Amino acid sequence: NALLELASQAALIAGPAVVGLLAAAGELGAALLADAVTFAVSLATLLTVRRQVPHPARRAAGGWRALAAEFRAGIGYLLSVRVLVIMTVMQIVVNLCLATEKLMFFYAKDTLGLGAAGVAVVVAAGGVGGVAGALSASWLAARIGQIRLVVLTVAASGVAIGSVSVTGSLVTLAVANLAYLWAITTASLANRTYRQLIVPREYLGRVTSAVRLLFLT
Repeated sequence: NALLELASQAALIAGPAVVGLLAAAGELGAALLADAVTFAVSLATLLTVRRQVPHPARRAAGGWRALAAEFRAGIGYLLSVRVLVIMTVMQIVVNLCLATEKLMFFYAKDTLGLGAAGVAVVVAAGGVGGVAGALSASWLAARIGQIRLVVLTVAASGVAIGSVSVTGSLVTLAVANLAYLWAITTASLANRTYRQLIVPREYLGRVTSAVRLLFLT
């Protein structure tokens, strides 16, 4: 989990840095082309992985009825484990409240008057925080426990995103975004790993799908 998250967060450093340079040079078309190329690279790597991973025999497709049964099984197991219910509800609330993070970039541009390069620095700072979260999550969880780590980092993410309202410069906004992405990445990793540890493998796919659906809705 940490390695996958590390790759994702590293992209938040490299991507905005490249786009910021291209935008500053007036090459917005090149920035869009670079974005398109990354999707092609993603597709190529997914196809490579697909060929290398052994595939178990698939059950016969059962249509929408079978899909609904699988979803009910995932929800049923989720509701049968109290700690999973609590952590899922907490994550839903976090996702709802912290959607304000999307306003950070408008704040940077419209309120602080930062240009494309400045906004890119803010985003890249968040990527640095995400990388730090991916690298530190396992170490912290081993010392204070997965559940306690989730609680502490969720609280820290709230403080970090709240501090954005009192920032007045590129540096302070970048630091706030770094702290926020560190906290939210660490909390997400701890939450995800704990769920994978306690859910039986035969239910893991269904429970994970049900949880993600609840998170996103």
